[in-house]
Amino acid sequence: MLAVLRDFAPDTAAFDALTEQWYFEVVLPEYRLSDVTKVREGDEWVVRGTVENVGTGRMRVKVGAVAGERWSDEGDDRDRSVVVEGYRDARAVVEVGAGEAAEFVIRAGFEPERVVIDPDVLVLQRGRGEAVFEW
Repeated sequence: MLAVLRDFAPDTAAFDALTEQWYFEVVLPEYRLSDVTKVREGDEWVVRGTVENVGTGRMRVKVGAVAGERWSDEGDDRDRSVVVEGYRDARAVVEVGAGEAAEFVIRAGFEPERVVIDPDVLVLQRGRGEAVFEW
């Protein structure tokens, strides 16, 4: 399967690196936030901070500055396709390997209430609850 998929990869070196760690090794990123700040600059808020991977593996991951609740607790918990009115986010992307840290800057047109690593819950990671900073 990987040999067939590799033919469609726009960057075969990146494809090989990703498949090596996720199919042939056991890796599990564990992200932590530090030095998170938010400052109002004119009409926008600027959020800065550092993401550290205290786990294993290398992964590109989104960091979101968010306000409001994304999903409702009402109804069918399996339906995560409906975003609650009033939820807003702005994002940055970082790539962090094991034992590495990366700084991020997010500009938002609203006042963020928290910063969340992987707001879409797409990356398998250990300690997801620790990958959130709230003001």
